[in-house]
Amino acid sequence: FVECGNKQFEMYNSTLELVKKCEKEGRTMVLRPSQNLKIARVEKNLKKLNAIYSLGVDDCTKKLDEIKKYQ
Repeated sequence: FVECGNKQFEMYNSTLELVKKCEKEGRTMVLRPSQNLKIARVEKNLKKLNAIYSLGVDDCTKKLDEIKKYQ
């Protein structure tokens, strides 16, 4: 367990690199927030959570045509 915890950042970073590579090659579409999310890991503020939810809906709505065309 400790060994896994110590290597977690390596797995996270390698996964991010793989996602970036696949996105660049056109093998995957990545949907990310259009703004930096300034929240805690375990956010309890309902206003912030609702704002983030709305941001996600707005971001996806703006990319809907692109999402539909992606194959």
